[in-house]
Amino acid sequence: MEVSIQVLNKTLKADLNKPIDLSIEVKKGEGSSIAFHAPNVNIEPIRSGSFVGDVSEGGPVNTNIVSFNPHGNSTHTESLAHISDEDVPVNKIFKRFMWLAYLHTVSLDFFGTDSFIPLSEFKKSDIEFTEALIIRTNPVNYNFSGNNPAYLSSDAAEYLRLNNIKHLLIDLPSVDKEEDGGLLSSHKAFWGFPDKLRRDASITELIKIPENIKDGWYLLELQIMNLRNNASPSRPIIYELL
Repeated sequence: MEVSIQVLNKTLKADLNKPIDLSIEVKKGEGSSIAFHAPNVNIEPIRSGSFVGDVSEGGPVNTNIVSFNPHGNSTHTESLAHISDEDVPVNKIFKRFMWLAYLHTVSLDFFGTDSFIPLSEFKKSDIEFTEALIIRTNPVNYNFSGNNPAYLSSDAAEYLRLNNIKHLLIDLPSVDKEEDGGLLSSHKAFWGFPDKLRRDASITELIKIPENIKDGWYLLELQIMNLRNNASPSRPIIYELL
């Protein structure tokens, strides 16, 4: 199935039969804690009186209780409610779920034991005319807890806000340093906190981008659960433009 998209007097096409999934599979057990020392994902059958939600134990159906933390166990999308007391749950901020998005691979700078994405990485990228930006750092592995992973510099986050990037996606556990004393300076800069709030902006973290996918423009579909919370597990899908 092909769709046509009208952007700035140009007609672009995308093949919806060839989705590229940027999410991490959520599964139970050891290794399912990816960041922030979150507990491992737990998936267990419902047990209520004589009922058990497991056909292997004689139940009529399989039905489970799933316990996990979106921020530490999965690809997830956050709203301003993640860092503030604003009543902007993530399931209420989107008027649509598809955008033209630019995938940009960045190089890291270093300061002491920290690695970060500097502002200079975006001044040379083609981010005009897009509401969504996908940042690739190519992490070596996805065992982030306690390993001081890279983060986005706050001046870079502010630059993205000033360039009207509303939906930011990144293959790191957070746009901020793992241990920053609660400053959350990049989250705040991107959302314009506290004086220039962007209630319709989102940050999606812990995406996973296939190595063979080239930088450039894509059609992005951002799927989230209809969950009234500051964050939701999400499944970003991109489609190559024809």
